[in-house]
Amino acid sequence: MPGRNVVELTRDLIRCASVTPKDEGALALLGHVLASAGFAVDTVTFSESGQPDIANLYARIGTQSSCLMFAGHTDVVPPGDPEKWRF
Repeated sequence: MPGRNVVELTRDLIRCASVTPKDEGALALLGHVLASAGFAVDTVTFSESGQPDIANLYARIGTQSSCLMFAGHTDVVPPGDPEKWRF
């Protein structure tokens, strides 16, 4: 990504406590980085009765065949008891 160090980006993403269903800024960060690289970025929220809403990011570069698209969400399963983690 132009002007963005991959290690710094990884550190910034790890700092986002993105435990389901919250992304804690991870989608906004990725959206900003991808938009600055020329991607068209959209966020879509998926809803299901009885479940928390989940935000997803879609980023596409190119408007004709062929194009590249990222699709997905940036959450993880709950980490359990943080006191039991060494790293």
